[in-house]
Amino acid sequence: MNDARTPCYLIFKRDGSGEFPMYRTSEGRISLILFRSRESAQAFADGKGMASEWKVEERSQEATVEWIRDAVKRYGASDLAIDPDPVISTTDARVISIVQFLIELE
Repeated sequence: MNDARTPCYLIFKRDGSGEFPMYRTSEGRISLILFRSRESAQAFADGKGMASEWKVEERSQEATVEWIRDAVKRYGASDLAIDPDPVISTTDARVISIVQFLIELE
């Protein structure tokens, strides 16, 4: 994800609340969910049965960094699950630290 123009995809509630899915890792840390393509985000929402209440939004990397910063402050998030599979998302997702993700963006 080194190209600053590469968008990220997030899932939000359709009701405009700004609510987004998170989960607690097996180590007890809070993980945000991030997708590299609209298709993988939609497949996750569909696979979890979330499609009717949730929507996929494209964000610039700059906007994604702001969203991550806010989630760290508000919820204590420390990790990102990137392109999780809807079936195994709470146990075997590729999870990286938020710090590692931000360093990779530089």
